[in-house]
Amino acid sequence: GKYYMSPFQNEGDVLLIPYQKDNNNSSFDEYLLIEFYTPSSLNKLDSSFSYMNKYPTLFKKCGFKVYHVDSRIGLINQEEEIYYDDFSFPTTLKVVRSNTPSMNNLSSLSKARAFYERLITLVSPLGNHLDFYDGVDRLKFATNNDLFTEGTCLERFAFHQGEKDIKITFSNVSENGGYVIVEV
Repeated sequence: GKYYMSPFQNEGDVLLIPYQKDNNNSSFDEYLLIEFYTPSSLNKLDSSFSYMNKYPTLFKKCGFKVYHVDSRIGLINQEEEIYYDDFSFPTTLKVVRSNTPSMNNLSSLSKARAFYERLITLVSPLGNHLDFYDGVDRLKFATNNDLFTEGTCLERFAFHQGEKDIKITFSNVSENGGYVIVEV
């Protein structure tokens, strides 16, 4: 489909693209979230001012932010991962991934996996995922190059559940909004 999106801070527009069509009508699943960003309104100060001369500013140009979210719930032990979409299961289920390494419930499987498989990451048109850490617990920050802009495209995305043939193209991008074209 083809979707027009206005700036998130003005209209609250967001596009959710689930890994599978039947996403159990819940946010406890794996999906991509797309929002249109502009360095204006609510974002204006943060895009032009560095706090304490220490932190980077937000993006200085318009574009689409694409987030990969994996908020599936389940039980994890040393041998296996079990995910549930039937929420009447008679036990305590947990959100498996977290952006706080110590709270990540994958840690019993693999510390490396627990570190890299976050609850939410920013997907970049440069082909990498930004989870805001560089692998040795130091913060890293997104730049303008990590926004999807006019003519950029995301193809064949690697979800945690497996790769999926998906093509997302961004067009007619201006400070007022732009189009997202999704082919699955």
